[in-house]
Amino acid sequence: MKLLASKLILILCLYFISKPLSAQLNTENLDQWIEEAPFFDIQKRDSILTWADQLKKIENSPRAHAYSFRLMGLHEEFDEKMPDAIGFYLKFLELSRSSGQVSDEMSATGDIVYIYITTKQYEKAKKLLLNFTQRPDKERLNQKKLSVFYNNLGICYNNLNQPDSAVLMYGKALKIKEAINDQKGMADLRINMSSQLMKQQKFSEAYELTMSNIEYLNSIKNDQDLWYNLINMGGILNGLGKYKEAESYLKKALDSAYSKSRKQEALENLSNYYSGIGKYEQAYTTLVQSERLNSEIINESTNEKIAELTEAYKAKQRDLENSLLSSELKSAQNRQFAFILGLILSFALIGVLLWFYLKNQQKNKLIASQNEGLLKLNKEKNELMAVVSHDLSSPFTAIKIWSESMRSKPEAEVLANKIRQAAVGGLHTIGKMLTIDKNEIFDLEMVQIDLAELLKELNQSFEPIATKKGIELDFTIVQDRESILSDKEMLSRALSNLLSNAIKFSHPNSIVNIRTDENDGHLEFEFKDRGVGIPESEQENLFKMYSMTSVKPTSNETSNGLGLFIAKRIGQELGGSLDFVSKPNEGSVFTLSIPVL
Repeated sequence: MKLLASKLILILCLYFISKPLSAQLNTENLDQWIEEAPFFDIQKRDSILTWADQLKKIENSPRAHAYSFRLMGLHEEFDEKMPDAIGFYLKFLELSRSSGQVSDEMSATGDIVYIYITTKQYEKAKKLLLNFTQRPDKERLNQKKLSVFYNNLGICYNNLNQPDSAVLMYGKALKIKEAINDQKGMADLRINMSSQLMKQQKFSEAYELTMSNIEYLNSIKNDQDLWYNLINMGGILNGLGKYKEAESYLKKALDSAYSKSRKQEALENLSNYYSGIGKYEQAYTTLVQSERLNSEIINESTNEKIAELTEAYKAKQRDLENSLLSSELKSAQNRQFAFILGLILSFALIGVLLWFYLKNQQKNKLIASQNEGLLKLNKEKNELMAVVSHDLSSPFTAIKIWSESMRSKPEAEVLANKIRQAAVGGLHTIGKMLTIDKNEIFDLEMVQIDLAELLKELNQSFEPIATKKGIELDFTIVQDRESILSDKEMLSRALSNLLSNAIKFSHPNSIVNIRTDENDGHLEFEFKDRGVGIPESEQENLFKMYSMTSVKPTSNETSNGLGLFIAKRIGQELGGSLDFVSKPNEGSVFTLSIPVL
């Protein structure tokens, strides 16, 4: 009984709390409601669509109609669906302009600018902001919003490498905020000013601004803005040499991250911190966690887009079905009319029925064709995203490790060249991979390849990764031939996938042998690891796309079942083959054979 009474009291409390809010949604109190409603509180996201529906129901109120689109945009933004959010914000901007609501037009502009800045489209954001900051009548504009525009302009100039202009804009923003006593706005500005001071290595000044922000945001329990300040404080303390305190603040930022993207950024900052103080093992582990989370974010976005495409197809299919139903009804009417006219028109009626039947058959074929095409497109998109994710992992992991090494080794110029080589390899991969899932990959670019140089580049790319696991790479060249005519980029790509697999599935502190020899008119590249091996029952599916065996990488590296599939495809395209021998608990030997032309 006590529990039931408690529930009744809670229901009544919620009723009386929510009733005044809904009562505000009318033409008389709309303006006041817009000023006071907690739009930007992510904890209220479940209520936003309800508010949007209530605003749509207010008659003869263009402003209420416009704000319903803004609320729908905010809901999509909270779900990190930025393209959909932009669409709603643009509609909000259009309606605000048409109704002459300048203040609402500024709000819509601010919403769009926020997404542009978040997605690093700084030139687009700057163009929108200058439309207001360069107006001759800007003194008549909403000063609080204008100060935000100056602040965002500072962010744009800062990221466009125009620091003097950034400082000027921050100064104008701060001047307005002080004049109107905008405490929240001043806190936002201090975040940006702290970031600017950190770039100039003025850590003591940045520390005072950020600590003031943290105290203020803790007092008002604003966890979202607090996250940015925790990240900044970690960087500031790191710059001041207070490493333990820096680590503590970065871990607080990780614990308080309110979305997957924020958690991924916190992990990335923490990895950079560990790398900076020489804790490379922790830096590597944290970086792997960051990359895994980033892959999840990308996959979720892709799945959502596929769901949207599927729903769009279903809607079109429903329209076609309605059209078919309409045609059938019309056909029935024609038959009834023909019956009344008598036998004289019976042959004409048969002709009409036959025409409609053939037309319906054509529509059914069209529906089936569209269905098959959509499924094929969705499959190709999934496969392309997977190939992109797989083939970019090796070059950019190498870039990360070489950059870490530059902090502790004097030969910075040599390492910088290695980083550049890895980056160029990644960019070439992007240019080629868009055709990997077609029946014909591309027109081969046949050149003479220096085999010694090819193997040297392969060693330089994977040496840091192997060293992390204590693995020795042993290269042996048996044949007399010094060069081969083939496509260098594709051959390098196949060899990289095979060596990457050998390292992943080798036990730490072991040896991976890379051996080349010429046999029966083919140049053979042999990769031998001393890893876990592959069970015989699973070997027949090894070269299938997305094939995943029960064997896992020995140091929890990522594997998506694409490396061997891609290597075999490239080998076939080059006129060769990929074979292997594997025994459980002994290791595997993969041999790529390329014809000598």
